[in-house]
Amino acid sequence: MWELKLKMPNLCTSYIPFLADIEKMGLFRKHLANFSPNSKATTSFKALWNEVKKKSTIFK
Repeated sequence: MWELKLKMPNLCTSYIPFLADIEKMGLFRKHLANFSPNSKATTSFKALWNEVKKKSTIFK
C-alpha cells in the first residue's frame, strides 16, 4: 500500500471497512446514514467523501 501511495500521492487514505451495517442497506432499502447515522460504517463513508471533495477540483 505504501508503494502505491508513493507512486500516487493523491490516493485517498480513507477506506470503507467490511461491516454488517453496510450489508444491511439492502435489507432496509435505506441509505446507511438514515438507519445507522452514528455507526463506524457511516463515519467511514463520510471520511472518504470528505477526502474526495478535498482532493477533487470538481467541487471547487
